[in-house]
Amino acid sequence: MRLHVGIDIRKYFDYGIGTYIQTLVHHFQTDNELELTYFILPQQYEILRNKLQGHFILEPSKLYSLRELFSLTIHVRKSRIQVFHEPHYTFPFCLPIPGVVTIHDLIHLRMKTMFSILQRAYAYSMISHACKSARAILVNSQFTKNDLCQMFDVDDSKIYVTYLGVQAYYYEQERTEFIEQFRSKYSITSPYILYVGALKPHKNLPFLLYAFSKLLKQYRVQLVILGESIARNNELRTLISELRIEQHLINPGRVSQRELRAAYQGARMLVLPSLYEGFGLPLIEAMASGTPVIGTNAAVIPEIVGDSGFIVDSNDELDLVKKIEILLNDDDIHRIYSMKAKQRAQMFHSKQCAEQTKAIYKFVSQ
Repeated sequence: MRLHVGIDIRKYFDYGIGTYIQTLVHHFQTDNELELTYFILPQQYEILRNKLQGHFILEPSKLYSLRELFSLTIHVRKSRIQVFHEPHYTFPFCLPIPGVVTIHDLIHLRMKTMFSILQRAYAYSMISHACKSARAILVNSQFTKNDLCQMFDVDDSKIYVTYLGVQAYYYEQERTEFIEQFRSKYSITSPYILYVGALKPHKNLPFLLYAFSKLLKQYRVQLVILGESIARNNELRTLISELRIEQHLINPGRVSQRELRAAYQGARMLVLPSLYEGFGLPLIEAMASGTPVIGTNAAVIPEIVGDSGFIVDSNDELDLVKKIEILLNDDDIHRIYSMKAKQRAQMFHSKQCAEQTKAIYKFVSQ
């Protein structure tokens, strides 16, 4: 008999959490041991009904609203669902069945200057409720588990580290001609440094921009920024103008999955300059692609990178410049870190994440 699991996938098209949801769902689709019910927004139905196999429950509640915390429970009570999974910290009230919650990070509580008092209070109360009410808590790293235990009164035996994984797609070699098409399409004519992600303050992009401006005095190199459009960010646009690096910066915004793979495999390196990360999925996607990585010594990043990439202090601009120069100039070191990256990435396969999550569903349902 199959285990009937309900999963709230209303954030399916978000950046980080959306990728996490898509990864789980991709593997669960072909799992004969699970029967799946998806909670979705009404406007998502036409797209997702052709992508996913399973039952759908339309949930029109606004994300982060009081209504969703009760409405999801009402739907569950009317269904045959045996286990409910909330892949974000907004765990429903009075859930009548075992529940699993994924808490990706404590950024609202650790990066206080980024959020209002109300936002921080909401995050604290909801995470506290989730820790008390969920039968199992999933986190993406040992760092987040330790962070959670430090800030909340939670039994660490109910916290499970399930490292995020990337789909096998990123481990596959892209055709050389498609990588060249990608470079041509976006006018990439030099070796390039890649950044993938949002442009929020904790991503610490100015740190990379300052380092890049120094490199341009000596090297013919480009910086490719994927994920969001800089045109919408006045502070970054002003800084880029002041540093006079516009002509060396490529910002296509969000690209297709295939172009993203081409971007990773064509890059000389990926740099993640963040001040805080719950996981840092671009690191693993780049490593799976065989691209050397440079990350900061912040939060979970050293745990993810291990000794397979370079770690720099998030305030040491000269060290970042030095590490970039090594990967630009030394082909032997570049080759070594490319191999180490691919080996390390095997620890973070999406199938493993999905299998661990399914095992927890089974455990809490007993």
